[in-house]
Amino acid sequence: MGDEILVVGFYALTESEDRIFHFLFEHGARFYWHAISNPLPRLYRRWKENWGVKPVDISEDCHDSPTRFHFFEAHDLHSEIKELKRRLREMDSPRAPDEYCIVPLMPTSLIPLLYQLDEVPANVTMGYPLSLTGPYRYLELLFSIVENWREGAFRVRDLEELFLHPYSALSPLVELLRESLNPFLQREQIFEMAGEIGLKKEMETIFRTALDPIIEARTTADLAQALESIVSFVRSKIKDPTPLDSNPNYSMELVALETIEEELIPLLSNGLFSKITMKKSGLIRFFQEISHSCRIALEGEPLHGLQVMGLLETRLINFHTLFFLDTNDSILPGIEDVNPVLPHGIRRWVGLPERGKEELILRYHFERLVNSAKEVHIFWRRQFEGSNRQSQMEPTGLKSRFVERIIWDLEKEAKQPVEDTLIKRSKVVLHASVKDLQHLKKGPAHVEIVRGLMRHISPTGIETYLRCPRRFFYRYVMNIEERKGDSEIDYGEIGNAVHNALEKYYRRLTSKRKEVKRSDLLIEELFNCFLEEIKGKRFYRYISPERRRLLERSAYHRLNNFIKNQPDITKVIALEKELSHRIYIGGDPALVVVLSGRIDRIDLRDGLYVILDYKTGLVDQPKNISAELIDLEMNEEGLKALYERFKHIQLPLYAYLFCVTRDGAPPWDSTTCAYVDLRKSG
Repeated sequence: MGDEILVVGFYALTESEDRIFHFLFEHGARFYWHAISNPLPRLYRRWKENWGVKPVDISEDCHDSPTRFHFFEAHDLHSEIKELKRRLREMDSPRAPDEYCIVPLMPTSLIPLLYQLDEVPANVTMGYPLSLTGPYRYLELLFSIVENWREGAFRVRDLEELFLHPYSALSPLVELLRESLNPFLQREQIFEMAGEIGLKKEMETIFRTALDPIIEARTTADLAQALESIVSFVRSKIKDPTPLDSNPNYSMELVALETIEEELIPLLSNGLFSKITMKKSGLIRFFQEISHSCRIALEGEPLHGLQVMGLLETRLINFHTLFFLDTNDSILPGIEDVNPVLPHGIRRWVGLPERGKEELILRYHFERLVNSAKEVHIFWRRQFEGSNRQSQMEPTGLKSRFVERIIWDLEKEAKQPVEDTLIKRSKVVLHASVKDLQHLKKGPAHVEIVRGLMRHISPTGIETYLRCPRRFFYRYVMNIEERKGDSEIDYGEIGNAVHNALEKYYRRLTSKRKEVKRSDLLIEELFNCFLEEIKGKRFYRYISPERRRLLERSAYHRLNNFIKNQPDITKVIALEKELSHRIYIGGDPALVVVLSGRIDRIDLRDGLYVILDYKTGLVDQPKNISAELIDLEMNEEGLKALYERFKHIQLPLYAYLFCVTRDGAPPWDSTTCAYVDLRKSG
């Protein structure tokens, strides 16, 4: 065949590669495998058997002494990198590019790693998810704004995020948006606000180059043009980009923009469906689907300093010292996502590689790299027992099965466990706060408010004080409450709507007679009362139609459960009953507190008075209830003991108010109380 052909670096062959390479082999091509010969990795054994060849060892191991392993179990990424940095300080600076290499197995670890290694010259060669870059996140923000755009109005919360973004640089507008107190604003209102502070031109630029092209897009070809405009706008905002090793964000931004231009825009412009009209949500979902697996290529040129490389980028390269980060089993080999379009059987049928083969490929590259090094440092993160892993950007807490294999081989060789000798662990030191808790400073006006509160204090207020005195001060004295966005579902308002609906419905039923049968309760009538209440709430007008339907269906289901679990017959004594009682502290007439409360419903069932409190939120179950609670004194210690047992003390205080204020007060043993848990069975 003329010139000699050398084939190097292949391990798992596709069917077409197998046929082509076999033809070249039969015509004199020479193939080189990089692996331990005894035993050969599984796919090399299959290759050997299929071709009927006998490989010849041409080189021994690259070093005489066995590989030295160091293992470190970290509690998070920061402790991983801190330990890595400490170990690098103890080593000499790299004299050659093949001396030290860090292999971050999770792409999300790259930026924190480079930030901590700012003093060490680093050369990065790996693929990085486009979805984690600044330009892509800006695109996601723009898409979110357009998706929430309704009837020409933009959601203020989205606009705040857009204006605060460094690409937009319109942060002075945010305060004006908040002062408007509107959840949605029209384009004209936004431009008017920008004009008030001299930013109208900048606002027009963002709409013309970034938002309007997406709003007007109808096809993927239109979306491609929109992306071209946005890329041009973002590039104009990136000033003086610097190399990745000294400032990772800037050059990565430029590479991300180039990837969008070279890979995504042509695909959207020239695809088979590029001229087909689609809904806005469909266009955005299509873009997200094709960009999900897109990676930007970080190419380390020229070679210098410390190497930072992806696992597959290390093919055919040997290093003296290796550092593996994030060697958790959920990352190496990883947990397979179930693909409903291409499940296992279909992949096999169409000739695509199966998951088992992918794991063999990763195992080969990991073990080849490890076996070629003189010193290997392996890091992983552990998951604490009882913790919840909420982020998909965090690994699970098991070390990789590949690492377990290394440890098992070391233990067999040493004929003893190496858990305590070879594996180091990060130490988590918890420091208790030693800051003195200063009393909140109160002026004369605050003191007067507190005195006013003492004249009419509710069980809810007492409960808030027992839980957190500071919260009591902020809420009842300073009148400061948590701010909620208008587009958020306000669960407190939902609870109020349910309470009002139940009161209205039961008043209607008991207007002529006090006795109510379960058969009298009709879900459609009760649900209509709820709709009348909820439609008057401010938040309800601004949530999406989908969330409204979900809210209404949930309410219908729970109110229906409430009806099903009512007694066959009950006598309603009172609805929304307001009660109050004077309590003299220490018997001093001058120190008086008026305890007042409103009871949702009081029933009389089989001679037993039942005080009911409707709950649409979580209910803590009371514990260790006993008759001794009846004898508790109404002082701070008594209330705290009551709170410790019940966690909610509304019901015991309601029972107390009912018994001490009712003419011919019923005895305690004929009075009880209960929460109506509307979240569950009612």
